[in-house]
Amino acid sequence: MTKNKFVYDADDKLTFSFIDDDGIEYPITPRSLKSESDIIKRRGMLHQAHIEPLSRLVDTLRNENRGQVPDFDPLDGGVKAQMLFIMEKPGPMTDPDKDGPSGSGFISRDNNDPTAEALFCFMREAEIDRRQTVLWNAIPWWNNDIQVYSQEWKDGLSCIDMLLDILPCLQVVVLVGKKAEKARKSLEARGLKVFISAHPSPQTRGLHPELWRAIPDIWREAATELARLSEDDARYGRAIASRSVFPTQRQFELRDVQLSAQVANCSPSGTDVSDHRLDLVISLDPFEFQISHDETNYTQFERSLINDLEAIARACRYASQDHLICAIAYVCACYRAIQTAEISITSNPAWNGTGSMTSKISLDSAALEHLREN
Repeated sequence: MTKNKFVYDADDKLTFSFIDDDGIEYPITPRSLKSESDIIKRRGMLHQAHIEPLSRLVDTLRNENRGQVPDFDPLDGGVKAQMLFIMEKPGPMTDPDKDGPSGSGFISRDNNDPTAEALFCFMREAEIDRRQTVLWNAIPWWNNDIQVYSQEWKDGLSCIDMLLDILPCLQVVVLVGKKAEKARKSLEARGLKVFISAHPSPQTRGLHPELWRAIPDIWREAATELARLSEDDARYGRAIASRSVFPTQRQFELRDVQLSAQVANCSPSGTDVSDHRLDLVISLDPFEFQISHDETNYTQFERSLINDLEAIARACRYASQDHLICAIAYVCACYRAIQTAEISITSNPAWNGTGSMTSKISLDSAALEHLREN
């Protein structure tokens, strides 16, 4: 059950919010992030489970030193979001270090500027629950320049893939503004439903009032499509990733890979066996190694790992299957992006020219880290 809250802000103006069943307070009037206390409170939420993977993405982009990258708003849906709104480029009011009135440091409908206010009001008019949404920019950094150059577009759009990889529940995307349309083709290639609206900026309102007035209707149409897709998923049993679970790992599998290894006393008969098949299942940290939809990137990782495994298999004559598995475990540990590994080796024949023998080992992140340290 929700309840209302009424407070006075720093300018002694009455503001309103509601508190949901989890005790989270949501503003119901725009521009709430003009309050420093609200900004501080919002920053304290950045490591909550639903937003922490997105905060890590922001940290990754900040390390590239392209400009100021605002944080995702933790009052939005985070990795549980089913709707993604992609705008064009952060404005100065997202920059907490700018001269003059400071920004919030968030990409948020609650920012203290007219575009954010329009965003807030249009979302409410379209009856979109903010907990279903996440906001992003096609160019994720503010570099004190409203101009966007071709290379910057290319770099920015590649960051969208990084974001999509950690939004497992996403079904609908709204591209906000003409420039954001550049992302349409790649989004539709992922099977996402894409809608396009004008940007809710004062410029759009002044120059194209008809486009401005159409914005909430388009967003309402997107929300209606999301409801339909969710209903279909429930009706036909198609599971969307759980809203309480998000992919902090990506899985990679090698199956039935023949290794050129010599293993002594592999079978009870004491015979050397040369036919060794490897099954390897590993989970990867998507932030240390991005397996994107770029097939080249994926293939390079696969080839590198297989080459290293083949090299270690040929390196010497192993005393047993267990010794070979340990060597493969060390190879996995050399790839810091690998978080867990399941290694299985099946050798043929096992007895009198028949059968097979399999050894298995499972390594969690702590075991791999121990190998790295030793």
